[in-house]
Amino acid sequence: MGEWCDARFVILKHEPGDHLRRTEEIHFDWMFEIAGSLRTFSTDCLDLNSAGLTKSFSCESLMDHRLDYLNLRGDIGRDLGCVVEVASGTFEILQNQAEQLQVIMEGSANHHHFRANANFLKATKESERDQFNTAWQLDLSILD
Repeated sequence: MGEWCDARFVILKHEPGDHLRRTEEIHFDWMFEIAGSLRTFSTDCLDLNSAGLTKSFSCESLMDHRLDYLNLRGDIGRDLGCVVEVASGTFEILQNQAEQLQVIMEGSANHHHFRANANFLKATKESERDQFNTAWQLDLSILD
């Protein structure tokens, strides 16, 4: 296995404000504390309370976020919207490369303990929305 980290993760439900140009849709931001910042991905909203769920989702790689987002809730400021915590905890890194991040996450989601294997992989096919090289795939398995 990989290396268990004391580093934290957070999944935030993000309701965009008028100045968030990337999307107008409510989505999840997945943030992992690595090397002094948060490696960040965005997905549609998912049900994290489905033990045994194994599914692939489209996702987007975002620029690293500042560590403040581990504790930020509510209004982000600058009319970028507001966030609500969906899940948080610690994680074990299995792979951490430019085109892949695979982790085992352990924490709580909606006041329930959960463990999940999340494998974020760079998309291999060309995509219209990928003009900035951000199209990825999330293979997610809720372990318990």
